[in-house]
Amino acid sequence: MRIVTLETPTTTSIKYASAISTTPDRPDAGHENFSRATTSKANFSTLPANCEQVTLKIAKPRTLRAPVLGSLVLVSVALIVLLEILSFISRRDHNNNSGALVFAPDVDNISNRATFGYLYLPTVLAVLYSLEWSWVDLDTKRSEPWFQLSNATGAMASDSICLSYPTDFLPFVPISAARRKHWRVFFSGTVMLMVFWIITPLQSSIFNTRTITRIASVDIFSTSQLLPISKQIDALSANFLYTAYGITWLNQQLPQFTTRTHAITPFRPNVTKENLIRETWSTSTDAYCTPANPTFNPIIMSLITREDVKLSISPRWDKAYVTGSTILAEHSNNFLAIWAEQTNRNTTEYSLENWLASMTAVFCIPSYHVQQATVTVNATTQAIVDLSIAPKEIVSPVNVSQYFNTSLFEYIVGSGVSPLNLYVNRDFSERIVLQQYPRFASLDINAPTSNVVGFALGESRIAVSELSNAANMQNAFEKAHQVLFASAFSELTIPYNNTQTSQYLGQGTRQDTPGAIVLVRTIAIIVEVGLGIIAIFACCLWYSSCTNPLNLSSEPASIMEITSLVQNADDTLGHLNNHKMDSPLALEKATRNSRYRLFKDARGTEILERISRLSPVSPPTAGQSSPGNHNLDGIDIMVAAIAVIVILELSSLKNNGITLPSNNTIVRSIIENFAPTLCATFLEPVWTILNRLLCLLQPFEQLRKGNAKSGSSVAAKYTSLPPQLTIWRALRSGHFLLVSVSLVTLSTNVLAVLLSAIFSGKPVTSSMAFISKQILSPQPNQTIDDHGSYVIYQDHFYVSLSNLSHGTTLPPWSDPKFFYVPFDISNTPSISYPSNNTIEIHGSTVGFGSKFTCAEIFPSEGSEVVPIGIDNIRSTIQSLGIELTANSTVCKNQVGDWSFTYNTIPFTYIIPSTPSGKEILRIAENPPVLAHGQTDEKICPSVLMAEFSRAGGPEHYWENFTAGLDRNVSSTWITCSPSLEVAPFQVTVDLAGNILASKQTGKLNSNISSFFTNNYSPSTLYRDMNKKFTTYGNVAEWHNDTFTTNWMSTLLQLSLNTTTISKPHTDPPKSSLVAPAMERLYRQLFATYLALNPTMFLPASPSTPDMMGEVTFQETRIFVSSVNARICVVIIFLHVLVAVWYYANRPKRFLPRMPTSIASVMAYVAASRAAEDFSRTRNHDGKGLELSEERYGYGRFLGRDGKTYIGIEKQRFVVPLESRNPDGEQDGWIGLRWLRRIVRRDGNNGNQKYGKVESWI
Repeated sequence: MRIVTLETPTTTSIKYASAISTTPDRPDAGHENFSRATTSKANFSTLPANCEQVTLKIAKPRTLRAPVLGSLVLVSVALIVLLEILSFISRRDHNNNSGALVFAPDVDNISNRATFGYLYLPTVLAVLYSLEWSWVDLDTKRSEPWFQLSNATGAMASDSICLSYPTDFLPFVPISAARRKHWRVFFSGTVMLMVFWIITPLQSSIFNTRTITRIASVDIFSTSQLLPISKQIDALSANFLYTAYGITWLNQQLPQFTTRTHAITPFRPNVTKENLIRETWSTSTDAYCTPANPTFNPIIMSLITREDVKLSISPRWDKAYVTGSTILAEHSNNFLAIWAEQTNRNTTEYSLENWLASMTAVFCIPSYHVQQATVTVNATTQAIVDLSIAPKEIVSPVNVSQYFNTSLFEYIVGSGVSPLNLYVNRDFSERIVLQQYPRFASLDINAPTSNVVGFALGESRIAVSELSNAANMQNAFEKAHQVLFASAFSELTIPYNNTQTSQYLGQGTRQDTPGAIVLVRTIAIIVEVGLGIIAIFACCLWYSSCTNPLNLSSEPASIMEITSLVQNADDTLGHLNNHKMDSPLALEKATRNSRYRLFKDARGTEILERISRLSPVSPPTAGQSSPGNHNLDGIDIMVAAIAVIVILELSSLKNNGITLPSNNTIVRSIIENFAPTLCATFLEPVWTILNRLLCLLQPFEQLRKGNAKSGSSVAAKYTSLPPQLTIWRALRSGHFLLVSVSLVTLSTNVLAVLLSAIFSGKPVTSSMAFISKQILSPQPNQTIDDHGSYVIYQDHFYVSLSNLSHGTTLPPWSDPKFFYVPFDISNTPSISYPSNNTIEIHGSTVGFGSKFTCAEIFPSEGSEVVPIGIDNIRSTIQSLGIELTANSTVCKNQVGDWSFTYNTIPFTYIIPSTPSGKEILRIAENPPVLAHGQTDEKICPSVLMAEFSRAGGPEHYWENFTAGLDRNVSSTWITCSPSLEVAPFQVTVDLAGNILASKQTGKLNSNISSFFTNNYSPSTLYRDMNKKFTTYGNVAEWHNDTFTTNWMSTLLQLSLNTTTISKPHTDPPKSSLVAPAMERLYRQLFATYLALNPTMFLPASPSTPDMMGEVTFQETRIFVSSVNARICVVIIFLHVLVAVWYYANRPKRFLPRMPTSIASVMAYVAASRAAEDFSRTRNHDGKGLELSEERYGYGRFLGRDGKTYIGIEKQRFVVPLESRNPDGEQDGWIGLRWLRRIVRRDGNNGNQKYGKVESWI
């Protein structure tokens, strides 16, 4: 006698004492004793001395033990913690990790390592995680019938030996398990659903790229200060008026550290690093401002001389004019604004009463304040991007006039020039008065006016009639005064020198907006919740596995091992071979009312027996079952998948990406990552089921062929391994189809990784067509209005000055070479795409340009003279004696009274005693009688002539001015002749009409005259324009400084970035330097002039045909990765090949039912002699089977009862079958299909049962 100890999960030892029979003919001899022993309450406290103690081990699957499930729990918790840490890093707003995990200059320049980390690594980890859970899930489903059979009361057949969880379709498993209360399968099946269709797809979407804001705290120091007030009178000139003009009328950028209303002293953070990408600095500092405080006074007397709308500015130089009081010095630079309109427009008489009835006057007294402000500036441009001012009640007591010369500022604003202009020389632009009247001439406002009127109109941009309201007038002039103050303030700021210490302003922030990898918090939360549920279910699975008995000492993973558990063949197997098991329904009928139990006898041998049979229950009728065929044409689906990928890739290449339905981060993550990965995860369960089916059928296929060894048939253990691990066992057995299917199943994980990164969003340019019309006809027809003798038109110079000095864009519909006839862009299609930041309009038009050909000219020996007229301060040219030819016409300036030789110029009056220079630009004039004896007043004025001269210091200097002083003179003479160019162009403009790009689409038109009417010609156009180009250019001044004396030299020095043009101590500039610069400058001035005066062209005719235009805009579109797409196509194509091979070489349909359950397998062996072999060859220690060299087959055989059966038997008793089921009850050949399963519901209890499989594959 020996004592058998059963090791239970609770480590309790149960000792059985029984007499063990060793008769091999009665394998169930000890069964009765075992049964009695387990049902009695025998006392085992004393044992005979000869008892042998035996320890029985439980063969629970390793994947259901604590090490594996515990590691999965730890991994799940670790992933949750990791996601929380990454989420915290991605969301925190300080130091260098603001809102992201990885940074780059922009989203297109993220490193390859980081790209792999966010694009592929999460999916790789999810795939590995799912592989481990797949093994756990398979073992849970395989062991569930044995767990149910190991219950003390056993289990019904439908809940045990008829279960087929491993081959059931994944989504149905948790539902079926929950109805049967098989909680282990419910936990593992639910986990697999979450892993396949939640965790794995969302892991690929958990990270995304976007532009974020990164913030860091830094110390802020001032870098500049206001010039000492004693030096401001020399430094502040009228130049800031041009700055304000550009800001007001030309959209010029504001000076650094200013807004239209405030100015601050420059600052920067105390860091040595280079500026970050799109970096900004923020701090609290003092903002200087100048709101105008108005007072209202009645007008006593006014003189108005023009009709319609009238607006003027009067300096307060006569107090009696305003209030009748005496003038005070501190108000001398304040101003009076008057608006008036003649009430009776039909009269030609100007009466004071007509104007006083509608007159509004505002007397403005500027005030200056310092307020605390929080300011943010762009680190690259130092432009203020945000300014938050403290409440007006909180005003600093600082007296601005102690630091800023307000009187000087107000004088220049009122007069237009610096008070020092009477005593010192300055650049030409600073010595003339800025004239803005052409900008608002169309408003019919009287002229001349003060410059403040122009700034007020330009800044307020309201109708002139609205200025009749005093509040509106005050607001308009306040805005003008503020922008002028900001411009002047920036002129007076200077950086600290090396001996000065920067002032500490306090703590500030430094932020930038780089491209970054961020964690999508919503998706992260979903994944964390999913992982938490998985961890809980894993614990529940472990607990349920430990608390439920499993009476197995080894895993029954083959036909032989399953059959060997049936010791009582006459009882357990007998009822199976008493029926014709030719269909799943017949098997169900045979086992419907039976209860089975798995236990161990006293020797530790597992025994599966039927312990009871209930009253027969009528089988379900046809009306009670609801079979449904679920046909999936898998190959068709995979071919369609290949086609979809190819079409998407081609569409992406052809259409520059695929349109996104939304730019929302979550929507993008779903489209770019989640959806493709989800498709891949749907494919894996299907291949897994096919792999399971093939693993079940492979031993039967070997048996069908006959003479099969036990190792490759009845003892083959394919069902105990996940698909990924059956590869090596199948290779050893030579089952290459199974190897291929296993590899394909494994490749679905690679496919998931690739599909998770197959799409990526990138900003692209999209387009839409629209219909437009030309606004103007390409026909110049008239000159522009000269605005009277009191206005000199110089707008084209102001535009070029702003363009060359501040990079301001040129007027709409022009570039440095051409003016383009505008077309209508007001009816372009509305673009509502949320990511729009750039809208461009493309269309065809005609461009007008002027090619200036400039060349140096030289006087002939003794034939050309340079007559000079001299006054007591500076010399003035009277005329040039240069001859040139233009269109066969000789143009020559008249020679004055003085003629001297070329090499020497005598001076007889006081002139600078140092070397002097002179620059002049003039129009060529025609003499009264031309060489051809005809008059032509149009050709010569179109030619421009320039002179650059240098005069050395005098050899003698006498104070009594009685002697002549000779000086050596050297000069460079250049003449420029124009030629008009007209050609068709394809242009790109923005919504304001600014030219972004242009391309000439045809040759230059050779018939220029066809673009002009009878009374207007190209020469007339050039004559009129050259008058505007030589404004202030016909007066030559000898100077001994580097200040410019006309617009030409001013703009030339800016374009060449040099002072040699007007530097008197150097030789005159060479023509090789000046001539090309003049050609570029005047070509730009010509195009600018036309753009500023489009009324020179005739309006387009109503019959002008429509033209097609195109609008392009920026949007984010989806692009398909060519590499990933091609690899995916290759993998799916291999899937198709394996699927074709699978169906072409699948096991023939010789089985009446699929061997997916324990009962189905046992029924194939129930009547055969092989069952006795399997039972006898099982060792008592439960470690396996010692197989002989017996060969086995599948076919017809005579059973032990002498009847004919179809099943597994020893080869010598088997009669081979045809390829079809001999009973012929199966359906016909169904072609290439994956799986057709009939789902039947039990009408009585609602439990879902998986019944007959009419076709396996």
